[in-house]
Amino acid sequence: HLRRASFLTRYRYGTATTPDAKQKTFDLARQAYQAAITKSTNSAARAVVQLRLAGVLVTHAGDNCPAALAGELYHEANTLFAAATRAAPEALTPEVKNIWGVAMLHVGRLDHDAATARRGLQSMEASLQGQRGDPFQRYNLACAHAVLGDRDQALALLGGCLAEDPGHVVY
Repeated sequence: HLRRASFLTRYRYGTATTPDAKQKTFDLARQAYQAAITKSTNSAARAVVQLRLAGVLVTHAGDNCPAALAGELYHEANTLFAAATRAAPEALTPEVKNIWGVAMLHVGRLDHDAATARRGLQSMEASLQGQRGDPFQRYNLACAHAVLGDRDQALALLGGCLAEDPGHVVY
């Protein structure tokens, strides 16, 4: 089946360069992961596939989807993250915390639910504890602070992102 890394490579950097190609890549990935979830007999294996599908949903939702569709995808991803981490708590890696935090942030924003949005921010912050983190995680955290109105913290984090990337490879 299509791995999440393969999906992201095709979706962001490879063959899927037009909106139609991105939609087709997304549809294929979603179908493959949903089929794998249906066929999974082991709850831990199912949880891993649910996490991968949730990551695909968040990625597609964040890529200029119509607002209504993005909202549905963020809600679906949030449900998948919750189910997967209940079944396999050890799967709650820093990367999962970050991506789940993005989903919770948007669900909270769309539902006008400040508590859910703050839980998303806390999940993103937890993804960086005890590790350096990658620039995308820090950028997501900066965006979360901006969405929640924490302007000074958002600008400070963005400044850190730029300082970590002096060649502007990422930003």
